[in-house]
Amino acid sequence: MAHSTHGGTWRYKDILPAIGFGIPASAARPARPLALQKCTALASHICMEQSDNQQMITGILWDASGKNMKYSYSKLAKIRFYMAYLGHKLMVPLEVRQPRLHFAVYEAMYTTCKFLDYYSQLAYPFHEEVIVTRFGKFAIQRGTSDAAGVSPAYERSDVNYLLALTGRLLARGRRVLFLDIGADIGMFSTTMLNRFPSPALRAAAFEPMPRSFSLLRRNLDMNGHEEGGRVKLFNCAVGQQVDERVQIFFDPTAPGSSGAAHSNATNKQIEVEGQTLDKLVFDQVETCDDVIMKIDVEGMEIAVLKGAERILASGRGVYLMIEDFVEPAILAYLESSPLRFLAKRTDYNSWWTTAPET
Repeated sequence: MAHSTHGGTWRYKDILPAIGFGIPASAARPARPLALQKCTALASHICMEQSDNQQMITGILWDASGKNMKYSYSKLAKIRFYMAYLGHKLMVPLEVRQPRLHFAVYEAMYTTCKFLDYYSQLAYPFHEEVIVTRFGKFAIQRGTSDAAGVSPAYERSDVNYLLALTGRLLARGRRVLFLDIGADIGMFSTTMLNRFPSPALRAAAFEPMPRSFSLLRRNLDMNGHEEGGRVKLFNCAVGQQVDERVQIFFDPTAPGSSGAAHSNATNKQIEVEGQTLDKLVFDQVETCDDVIMKIDVEGMEIAVLKGAERILASGRGVYLMIEDFVEPAILAYLESSPLRFLAKRTDYNSWWTTAPET
């Protein structure tokens, strides 16, 4: 998670004093069971999502051209976001079914490393290769940070919003197609298909990395969602050109951060097939009422949207959850597109839609 504000990058350490960290040791008191219970209850309360018509957006973000973008958090909103973030982390021991103790230790270690250095990617240090949570069963590769990506706390505010949105559409009798673009090992697709067994929900997942794609398929199979049923899988990159070759940079210990738009000295490189959404799934779009896209492609978001122009103009209700901090130009592009701003639940994703206001 990166957190961009006017004037630079906003780090975890900037918020710690505001939410109670950094208190002198002399002020600390021994923990008591009752206090712990109250803390857990408070965290649970904080995790309650705000109503759909209530936004946490009060700050201003300016792009390089000086355009007022209006999609950033105020400092108060950031405090509220991090309180919810910590609340979700505290709930992990209650939401991971196996291995509960090891995963709780890992989550605490991972979160601490992130607070100290956002760019750290702590590998799962224990022997388990399958994690079972309230959202499903997930195979991971040892020696990587895959476990962090299947944690119940992972992007939880956006996951909650996604599930609530999907539930409302299905309750209205709508046929929904979920497009998981940058699916990694399948946390979002598995969660959606497990939560909603209705045939009115179908999914398509896109992942270019061979190892991650293998785990994606395995995870869907383990949860009873075989390819060709309600889900289709595509082992390719998604962009704006048909039948192109794409260079993907990746860190073997953090495969979920792979992308075509960035590289550093530690990255490896692989060439993969690239296709457009319009070519791959427009026929499926024609048989649904609404399309929900989750786009997490590490800086290639504009290319994905340019390759989905027919879908956006199809007349279907399109709902978009998009990572908006890696590529600063994405907000300006979204403003000029048929999409309108819908919501912001985290400091690194935003929600947009082509559906008319109701």
